Amino acid sequence: MFGWFRKKRKIEEVDTTKETKSETKKETSKSHTKTTLCPYCGNDFKRVVKAKSKCKACGKTVYKRTSISGESIVVTEEEKEKIDKEYEVRRVISCDIETLNSNYAAHRGYALAAIRKELKERFGKEPLASDIAWYILNQESVRTLSDTYNIGSYQNVRLDMARVSYERGNYATALRLLFEVIYLDHCNMYKVVMLMHDPTLASVMPYTKGSVPPALVEMAYVLIDLSGTDEGEAEALYVEANRSLYAAYSPEISPKESFGELKQILYKEKTK
Repeated sequence: MFGWFRKKRKIEEVDTTKETKSETKKETSKSHTKTTLCPYCGNDFKRVVKAKSKCKACGKTVYKRTSISGESIVVTEEEKEKIDKEYEVRRVISCDIETLNSNYAAHRGYALAAIRKELKERFGKEPLASDIAWYILNQESVRTLSDTYNIGSYQNVRLDMARVSYERGNYATALRLLFEVIYLDHCNMYKVVMLMHDPTLASVMPYTKGSVPPALVEMAYVLIDLSGTDEGEAEALYVEANRSLYAAYSPEISPKESFGELKQILYKEKTK
């Protein structure tokens, strides 16, 4: 049920020593490091572009934005939408992995130095912060799931795993984990567990389906878009992600039924 460590993909270094002057000039224009050049035609506005301007040379509208790295740049309409989307993504799903590791170390007693040493010995290289996080979160998944009454903590751990997967660029994995979190809410798994252990509670707290928090829906929008997952693929992923939970706890709503109810929300933007 639980994944293990995935090898970090190598990032190829680009040799820029053989660039010609024309290639360098072209690249500078494309990266828009100056806030006075038109990103479409390279025309110099002779002034710093404000929030929005129209180029007199090509007639196209350009926009000033601050990149994720903090650099002021002038961009095209398409680039503007991409940067705005990046900020939306970070607002909804990003996390500081170093802080996450520190929090688990403080509250759950994980020795980060010992984990770092173990992973280095196992894989022969210095582990990244995300590798340490993945180690901790796998341990926490097993611990919290083994405690039936701790289903809420298990859900929080899986949400943290989704965030870490996003930071690692593994969007499909992040979506799969998020689907698990969403299902736990939608089928009201906390109440399912309570009634499983004490059926007499049904008279005072009858089972009802839960609702999915808007923040989780926003995260799903982002990850569906980033992973390029269509509706059919999403349904298969949702059902597979929650197969074990459904078999273990038998909530009244199956993963397939749950997705059938949620797809109108998750894909509403694509079906308008």
